[in-house]
Amino acid sequence: MGRSIASAVPTSPSATRVAERLRERILEGEFGPGGRLPAERALAIEYGVSRTIVRMALDILEAEGCLERGVGCRPVAAGVPAIPDAGLVARRNIAVWITGEPDDVGAYSVLQGVQAALNPDQFRVLVASPRGRDLQELIRCEAAFLVRLAEDADVAGAILWYLGGEQNRELLEKARQGGKALVFLDRRPPVGMKADFVGIDNRRAARQLVARLITAGHTRIAHVTNNEIACTVADRRQGYEDALQESGLTYDPALVRVAPFQKSGEDQYHQFVGELMQLPQPPTAIFAVNDYMALCLRAAADASTVPAAKQLLVAGFDDLERWRPGPATLTTVRQPFERIGVASADLLLERLRHPQSDEYTSVIMDAPVIMRNAS
Repeated sequence: MGRSIASAVPTSPSATRVAERLRERILEGEFGPGGRLPAERALAIEYGVSRTIVRMALDILEAEGCLERGVGCRPVAAGVPAIPDAGLVARRNIAVWITGEPDDVGAYSVLQGVQAALNPDQFRVLVASPRGRDLQELIRCEAAFLVRLAEDADVAGAILWYLGGEQNRELLEKARQGGKALVFLDRRPPVGMKADFVGIDNRRAARQLVARLITAGHTRIAHVTNNEIACTVADRRQGYEDALQESGLTYDPALVRVAPFQKSGEDQYHQFVGELMQLPQPPTAIFAVNDYMALCLRAAADASTVPAAKQLLVAGFDDLERWRPGPATLTTVRQPFERIGVASADLLLERLRHPQSDEYTSVIMDAPVIMRNAS
């Protein structure tokens, strides 16, 4: 993990993990400069390893200058080394698993936030993302990443834009059991798995957006979503339904369309617009699960030969247009992508400082509705 360890010191993954735990306790001042560490036998029992592993861990820390050892005496804490951020070790590797296409500005902004929060003299950021033709292929790609994460002794932890739902739960648990710090962003971990998380209240934001459309006079609002098994997708659909119910409008399944998770071709969106406009009571507005789909639907509506389609109000989610040239046109929800990245890295740093803590933090950020051309 980029630590300064003498090459002659023998080590093992178990010894490295024990050394990490002891180093954190020393740097946090638990023993105090000159204070004696517990006996080898006590440490072996505490960490569930052999005394040989404990001795190897102590060899690592002695080589780093974190402790001093004398014949027949328990090791003595040598004080805090000259590291800029006490409690962390220079040049640890952090993995970031992030979804999105190469032109996904939201994912790029999250990475910018992560990098802004991590001192480059202390951390390397290793970025990976799924590639595939469909959702199941992406989830298998994520599974392979999690296997590598669990087995890679040089990676301290990971920030995960998670896709796999229950399918990859066992691999997440294996990575955590291997001592990896995990922080989830945007998509929550599987139900029942406690973990640090950063995101927005997608259900509330979607409800507010649709409510604003209703206030603007739209009573027939379609929803175009995708088939991803993610809380964000489900929450946005639920927010859509909540707004209809709260306004006394009837939910109509004929107004809902589901596209594949991977980016669909133009024909898919032309088909959706055509089907919606052929309904006995066509919509006057469409709420799409994200801005990419909203922009595709807007282009399909503009190209339609049905005059009413050109008058459709199309709303999205993310506010990607803020980074595009020209005037922004979509009513949308503005996600604070860079701040999400910063907060995720901050939570990971805290988890690295206190790896044994069973208290987990959820950071839920504001995501305001941005109204444009709402009527």
